[in-house]
Amino acid sequence: FLPQSLVGCRGWADFFTVTWWPRCLNSMMTNKKRISANIIAILGDTSYSKSVLRILSSRYHQVVYITMGVQSRQMRAEFYRDGEKLRTMVFSYKFFKNKIMYWLFLPVSLLIEYLAPMFLGVSMALKMKTKFEMGIGEFYHGFFGVFVMKKMGLVKKSVYWVSDWFPYRPLKEVGLPTYLINSLAFPYLDKFSARKADASWNFTQRIIEARHQRWGNKLTFAKEEVFSPPLTLRAAISGSKEGSSDMKIGFLGVPRKGQGIELMIEAVSELKKQGMEVVLEIVGTSDYAQYLKDYAKKLEVENLVVFHGYIKDEADIVKIIKKCGCSLALFEASKDNYTYYTWPSKVGFYFECGNPVIITRSAAVAEDVEKRKLGIVVESNVKSVVEAIHILLVDNSLQTEYKANITEFVRSRASGEDFEVLVARLI
Repeated sequence: FLPQSLVGCRGWADFFTVTWWPRCLNSMMTNKKRISANIIAILGDTSYSKSVLRILSSRYHQVVYITMGVQSRQMRAEFYRDGEKLRTMVFSYKFFKNKIMYWLFLPVSLLIEYLAPMFLGVSMALKMKTKFEMGIGEFYHGFFGVFVMKKMGLVKKSVYWVSDWFPYRPLKEVGLPTYLINSLAFPYLDKFSARKADASWNFTQRIIEARHQRWGNKLTFAKEEVFSPPLTLRAAISGSKEGSSDMKIGFLGVPRKGQGIELMIEAVSELKKQGMEVVLEIVGTSDYAQYLKDYAKKLEVENLVVFHGYIKDEADIVKIIKKCGCSLALFEASKDNYTYYTWPSKVGFYFECGNPVIITRSAAVAEDVEKRKLGIVVESNVKSVVEAIHILLVDNSLQTEYKANITEFVRSRASGEDFEVLVARLI
């Protein structure tokens, strides 16, 4: 948006990149002539789902947006006309938040998760006397609702939006419930959705390749396209390091195996030995966190690893990540892990905060990081991670270049233009 020489400057340049441009973008989307189409979207409760709602409500005439809060056990339907929210419906089944209850009554739990979005969509359509040119369903939960509404004549074209792919994992590795759902049921549910939809939008090319590898060339699927999640350009993005700490690195997510947090702690320990004290900020909680705290203590860096736990307010998370010189996504992923196939929401959040990312090559998004110079792609070893952290925290000119690239990347993903193109192809 701005010349490279200005993006890293303080004063007016930061005013334009931090304050004026996000407001200008929102204003342009609000004032742009609306498309007369009506759209219903049934999506998960994730950070990028809010970006989808922003794009839909700002561009299309009538929108029904249903949030499937599987973790919170609550589903919410909202009706928008020309950007104004006119009606809200909420269905809560929090009595199943207890894991024992959920698994004890698993058939009932799954029935609710599949039928509730469909009932909310149908109820909203009937109450508002609206039919939809397009229905977008994320994962097979959301697509099932769109599929039924299409059969009822309430939806003309259906889209199956695929955010994850679960590869086959043997029973001894994952346990009976996960094995039954992810290893056995999932590929057939995905096959049904990908064949019945008018089009499938896949977060990455790897998902498409995995689907075809699973079923060979015997089956034909709906038009398959790669469409990674839209992002939101936050006012927190800056082209310079002003407001950030030179010696902080961040991690956002559930602390668990496979996230490379042990590797992060080892990197902090190695940097300390080299005379460079770097603080690792961890946002997120799990039972595994205690093990990580003990591991940090074992390596004598407990004072350099901060566990913030679960933080509800998104604005507080932004403040923490923004103060970091870079953020980490050290996935220990292989083709046997679903992380290998998806577009991680945490990486998108890092970019939305203006943070360069240090990411392992196993993640699909690493290709974009390397190509667009949004951070540094590393191998899963301490030496590689330490070198990347050192470069990003010390080289101010490189930091400025990456932040400028990130700003442009997020801007392009926030505009909604590619979203509009995909919708226009179907309706």
